[in-house]
Amino acid sequence: MLTLKDALDGATPEVKALFTDAEAQGWKVVRVTSDLEVRMACSCSKRHNKWFNARPATPGYEERYRLLLVRRTCWQEGGSE
Repeated sequence: MLTLKDALDGATPEVKALFTDAEAQGWKVVRVTSDLEVRMACSCSKRHNKWFNARPATPGYEERYRLLLVRRTCWQEGGSE
């Protein structure tokens, strides 16, 4: 079974920062697939969960993903509040 460490091995600093921010806000890694897709879940009462590609090929993926998290989940940009 793959772990988050496996998924982040070789990831960009921006992707690593996203996972650091997620952990600080109480999000947990639920699953890592062989394609390095990571499922994260929040700890709020709504139980948000999202899939994230740990090694995206698209430039700006991490920035657009953060915007999606702000719009559709309990994510607080700039850290936990």
